[in-house]
Amino acid sequence: MNNETIDRLLIRLLRTPEDERTQEHVVEALALVREAANLEATSQDEPFKEQLKLAAIAELLTSELNMSNFSVSLDMRGLGVHRIQSLSLSMTGSDKTWFFGYGKTAEEALKDLHEHKPKAECSA
Repeated sequence: MNNETIDRLLIRLLRTPEDERTQEHVVEALALVREAANLEATSQDEPFKEQLKLAAIAELLTSELNMSNFSVSLDMRGLGVHRIQSLSLSMTGSDKTWFFGYGKTAEEALKDLHEHKPKAECSA
C-alpha cells in the first residue's frame, strides 16, 4: 500500500473546486486511491457503480428533456446472499409531469421508466 500516493490523491481531490468536482471526477480519483491501496473491486461495489451510472444518465436525460430535477436512490436490505437491492429513478418535468423507473440495475430502471401525469385538481 502506497500511503504517500493515497494522501496526495485525496488532498488533490479535496482541493478540487466544488464546481469542478463532478461524479466522474470523484469516481476516477477513488479508483486511483483503490489502486494505490492495492484493493480489488468486489461484487459489493456493483450496486454503487449502477447507482452512479443511473445518476449520470439521469443527469443527461434531465438536461436533454428540459426536466426540472431528478432523484436516484439505492435501497439495500439484508446481508450476503440474502441481500436485496433496488434502484429507483424519478424525474420531474416543468409541467409537473413525473417519470419513474425501478430495477436492480441502471438498465432495468431505465427500461421501466414510465410517465405519470397528475390528476386535474378538483374545483370546490
